[in-house]
Amino acid sequence: MIDPLRLVAEARQAYPGYYARASPGETALFDGLVLARAAYLLGVRTPRQGIDPGARAELERATDQIEKRFVEFRDKVRLTLTFQQLPGPDQRRAEQELFAIEMV
Repeated sequence: MIDPLRLVAEARQAYPGYYARASPGETALFDGLVLARAAYLLGVRTPRQGIDPGARAELERATDQIEKRFVEFRDKVRLTLTFQQLPGPDQRRAEQELFAIEMV
């Protein structure tokens, strides 16, 4: 299960440069990005075999909606002044660790 408090705490520890400069609104966007990413990964990694076709279709719809929210949060975080002012290595790290989703 996803522990949202743990995920947000880990993100705040992992990206102190962003959180130290972020406005409350920017903080909420980054937190939302972290949570949307976790929810999306949970959705795409949920095994589909053996699931009732109706439940499977609902899972697909829900995962699609979560993906849209993830992309919205990602795009909004990229546009924040705080993100744009981060040093290049910090931006690249966020791009690799949070903004990109690798399907395994």
